[in-house]
Amino acid sequence: MSKVQKQIVIYIFLILGFIGCSKPQKESNKKINVTVSIVTYADFVKNIGGEKVNVNTMIPQNSNPHDYEPIPSQIVDLAKSDVYFKIGKYFDFEDVLLNKVKDVKADLKVVDCSNGITFIDKDPHVWLGIDEVKIILSNIY
Repeated sequence: MSKVQKQIVIYIFLILGFIGCSKPQKESNKKINVTVSIVTYADFVKNIGGEKVNVNTMIPQNSNPHDYEPIPSQIVDLAKSDVYFKIGKYFDFEDVLLNKVKDVKADLKVVDCSNGITFIDKDPHVWLGIDEVKIILSNIY
């Protein structure tokens, strides 16, 4: 065996030794970063996700979504999110918000919590009905 071949064999063994001595990867304890529009949906997600989620709420309690503008730190938090749970149809704030973010966070998973809900008179307040909440909770889960 030549000197170069011996050096290659030594390097291979050193590399394998370092790999073998490294700590095994633990199961990921990373929390899922979630963003929602309103406090009600934050409660839904927290109750379903428990300790496995960090929840960012865009519209603070008692604020009007029709004239609400997110502050820059909220956009940053949204860009860090893994999932956005969308209220759904007729809640225009979300469409405007998601259009602003889609270029920055193309891989943001958006879950439309209104899938399966029949809207009456284009009223977006679907979280006020018991049957609708069952569907919303199922979609979040």
